[in-house]
Amino acid sequence: MTNMLSPTYLLPFLLLAATAASAENDTEKYRLPKNIIPSHYSLDLVIDPDNSTFSGFVEITLTATNATNGTIKLHASPNHLTLKGYALLDYSLECNATSVDKDAEIVTFTCPQGSLDGQHKLLVEFNGTLAEGDTTNGIYKSSYLENEEQQVVVATRFLPIYARRAFPCFDEPSLKATFDIFITRPASYGALSNMPQEESFQISADQLQSKFVTTPKMSTYLVAFVVSKFDASVKVRRGNETYSIYTRSSVKDRLEVATTYATSLIDTLVEMTGISYDSLGDEQLVQVVLPNTLGGTVENLGLVTYSEEDLLNEQYIIGHKEKQRIVMNMANQLAQQWFGDYVSPRWWSDTWLQEGFGTFFQYYIPDLIADEDFELEQQFVLDVLQSELEKDGVFSRPLYDDEDDINTLTDEKNEFNDISYYKGACIVRMIKGMAGEDYFKEALQKYLKKYHYNTTSTQELLQIITETAVDVYTTDFAIRTWLEQPGYPLLTANYTHQYNTSFIQISQEPFGGNSSNSTGDSKWYIPVSYTTADERDFSIAMKNLLVPGYKNRIYGVKNTSWIIFNMQRHGYYRVNYDDGLWDLIIKAMNNEEERNTIHALNRAQLIDDIFVLARMARVSFQRAFDLAEYLRNETDYYPWATAVKTLKSLADRLTDDETHYLLLNTTARWWKSAMSIERAAPSKHIDYIKEAFILEWSCKFEQVDCYNYAKEQFRKYKDTTMVSNNDMRATVFCYALRNSSKPLEDYEFLFSKYVASTSVDERNDLITGMGCSLDDTVISTYLNETLADDSRIRREDVIAVYRSLYSSSEIGLEAVLTFAFNTAPDMVAKYEGMRVLTSIFLGTAPILRTPKQRGLINQIVDYYSEIDDILVSDWSVYYAVQYTLLLSKTYGDTIKTILQEKIPTQGANHLQPTYFVSGVLTLIVAYFTSC
Repeated sequence: MTNMLSPTYLLPFLLLAATAASAENDTEKYRLPKNIIPSHYSLDLVIDPDNSTFSGFVEITLTATNATNGTIKLHASPNHLTLKGYALLDYSLECNATSVDKDAEIVTFTCPQGSLDGQHKLLVEFNGTLAEGDTTNGIYKSSYLENEEQQVVVATRFLPIYARRAFPCFDEPSLKATFDIFITRPASYGALSNMPQEESFQISADQLQSKFVTTPKMSTYLVAFVVSKFDASVKVRRGNETYSIYTRSSVKDRLEVATTYATSLIDTLVEMTGISYDSLGDEQLVQVVLPNTLGGTVENLGLVTYSEEDLLNEQYIIGHKEKQRIVMNMANQLAQQWFGDYVSPRWWSDTWLQEGFGTFFQYYIPDLIADEDFELEQQFVLDVLQSELEKDGVFSRPLYDDEDDINTLTDEKNEFNDISYYKGACIVRMIKGMAGEDYFKEALQKYLKKYHYNTTSTQELLQIITETAVDVYTTDFAIRTWLEQPGYPLLTANYTHQYNTSFIQISQEPFGGNSSNSTGDSKWYIPVSYTTADERDFSIAMKNLLVPGYKNRIYGVKNTSWIIFNMQRHGYYRVNYDDGLWDLIIKAMNNEEERNTIHALNRAQLIDDIFVLARMARVSFQRAFDLAEYLRNETDYYPWATAVKTLKSLADRLTDDETHYLLLNTTARWWKSAMSIERAAPSKHIDYIKEAFILEWSCKFEQVDCYNYAKEQFRKYKDTTMVSNNDMRATVFCYALRNSSKPLEDYEFLFSKYVASTSVDERNDLITGMGCSLDDTVISTYLNETLADDSRIRREDVIAVYRSLYSSSEIGLEAVLTFAFNTAPDMVAKYEGMRVLTSIFLGTAPILRTPKQRGLINQIVDYYSEIDDILVSDWSVYYAVQYTLLLSKTYGDTIKTILQEKIPTQGANHLQPTYFVSGVLTLIVAYFTSC
């Protein structure tokens, strides 16, 4: 039987232990009873950022029905809150806390018999602990240096189930209520919350209390506040709406991108949704930039928090990748003011309605801004769709689950996974293509207006799409096949001749067959778009629907004409062709005139699909490399970005050194034929992204003009602390240091710049550059710094430091694994809660190519088998290693023979890229003698 290999990518949620309890018992244990519904909270908190605890009380207005047993169940985390032993009902009756379920984080209050039916107010007093260090869930505090003084900020992160760590509440998304929020804090601190401040009270000489305007109905996870010494670095008033950005004072001049694009993004979202921002129930939008936090972005209603990395730009030269990153971050979070806050998922089984839409809109909305040319929806194919197809082709799960299957706290947190964020975004994009832009927009407007201030489900969204679009592609039952089944389909096209008639026949099957939960019988309603050599129309209009259980026929295609399916890769599936059709495509791709008529995203798709299919023995590797040969004439960004990722991934899994080098040399030969760093000046945004990409890979393929450029720009940076193009800065640092004649000196220079830098982007580029070194002394110095008692490496940067080393060279990879073996307990102790070892394991698993590397990681697993970081990742390593060994054993000799025939003599052109190899390294040091 032919070996069928699937790409490997282990999703973290698959590594978590399954609960042993039945779904029915879990529902009863972890879900709140439905007979008590909150309608309003009055939350009063006393917070001093200089202390480690806080106090407060909450008055909850609730309505009870059939409460014959006199009990009220609500959420309060026993590990984070201490409640007074009783609560007051209507300020007169005592309700005693009679039980606490620590697993479910549910407290039961028992009230006097017969006292509960109808509307009441429940008053609960409590004390709590502020989270610190690496924990940013609940109410947490973070410290930072400002003007050489230690400062503290307190912020919140309640998504998905952490409001219960801050105050007793009904912490389920469907239980929306209004909130009055009062924050008492030291007079030297300011307070922000979801709504504008309504009043301020002087509680004492050194205490102030802020009362905020009553919120619209919202879920508990959207409650938010910040207590800080930040200033409003930006404040814009438009009509009755106020947009502001709060930061620490020393970085207020780094908000150019955020200030420029925030209102444009809001205007675009308003135009698309048909709902003005103030109609969401809030007249303010506050964006707060938090230093030294691992909390990331949180899309709370009216108060969005970001880390500095998410929103700050460089002070002098703003790179295009940097601008793009900031705009995308804002687009995601602002879109969720509508999709997630205004209309929320009813239960975590529908998380994709919030996170999938957020991810999609971060690519979609910026492209709608007038006079901008980000091309983000095209970049979506590279960044999101291709990566998600790779992961979803091996281990998957349905996009949404039955509500009764998501009960435990682990279940609820695990819904925030790659499937919800990224596959969800891919399906939203496909639905847009199926419905058409106008119908898609109309359906979303109806959806938001119908369910405003409420919660909704997947079924209710699909019903509106079906009613709006009114075509076979967007019916409820058609879309559901993409949501309720794991994995995705493989569409296969065959040129067929029957009864004197020729046609293209298309059929489907589940891709790979290895998706978890898949029976192998999964079928989809596939929206089919295609074009031929005669048409050459790559618009995304759907031409027919492939129905489960049927095969479609396409007539009128000449047997000399190529046909390509899935225009601009809008559909979430892969495509295979019979040998004859592949050969026609290969011929067209090697013809300049024809190739240029094929959309760049489809050229990228062909490269991606054919190599994945070759690994599954559905297409020969000979044919795959015959197609890839066209790259020697390809100059577009999207196909090459796909190709280098695909071919590098394949090379990383070839255990034979000669085959490994042959593939890298072949790729380098194609690259050198097509690409040059001396190109026309960029005119569009994507041109700058492409320019940085070309420099990076030209250096990886050891092109001397790239090395010279890095040397020149590094000299400039030493003199001025600037390079000509910040998008290229990481590459400049990397190859200047790698080829330096004074590596330790240059490393120390770069490290000093890292320590002094106040720019997140510059620090990231410096981290990447320092990790590129091949010098043993530099590598050991860099690694030892991560565990030094007085380490100057920021805590939030340590994972990036290890990644910079193991991803840049095999020398760095082996150094990190050796270091981890020698210091694993110290890593875990110093970076408790950060899963540093887990990140190393998951990052290195797909690139363990040599026996030495596999031996090193096996040593770590065997010696430290009880460390939790290792327990949750050792299966990922095992499967990745087994896949590498199986692929090399099955196809290694075949690939070697193919490549030897394509490059019969390497001669002077033989390349051993220092980016990839260990052992004997060919360095062109002569060009760097004066570095």
